[in-house]
Amino acid sequence: MGLPYGRIGLCIAFLIASMGPAWAAEPKAAPAPSTPWENMSSVALGLLAVLAVIFLSAWLVRRLQGMQGPNNNAVKTIAVLPVGQRERIALLEVGGTQLLVGITAQSIRTLHVFDEPVVDAAGTGGNGDFASRLQAMLSKGVVNQGRGTKQKGNTE
Repeated sequence: MGLPYGRIGLCIAFLIASMGPAWAAEPKAAPAPSTPWENMSSVALGLLAVLAVIFLSAWLVRRLQGMQGPNNNAVKTIAVLPVGQRERIALLEVGGTQLLVGITAQSIRTLHVFDEPVVDAAGTGGNGDFASRLQAMLSKGVVNQGRGTKQKGNTE
């Protein structure tokens, strides 16, 4: 059987019970006035503590970024071409095979799987940069434009 009020009720009851003695206590006398130097030193120490926490957090983030696992080089992004405000075409290399994918806000679709590499690992192709080669392939109709797009009534 559970508690009649659940965990939230138990927490509220504990808070009320722990504050009871604070309400019943007599008010304390006002502390002695402090000098401006005491106030400034406490503010400076607080600022240094906050800065130390920020720098420690940044160091930890940089330190832990490399610990993502042994397969972080399995998929390489070779080139990305923005074609709209939220749409991109990306050339990926997975296991030696290059894939042309379309990326939208809702989905990622494979546009074409290349038999031979279009762009080498250094990022330079045989005939020019990725954008010009992609444009030439689109104009030739090499990339299957109907693949990966959903039409109304299509249950693919």
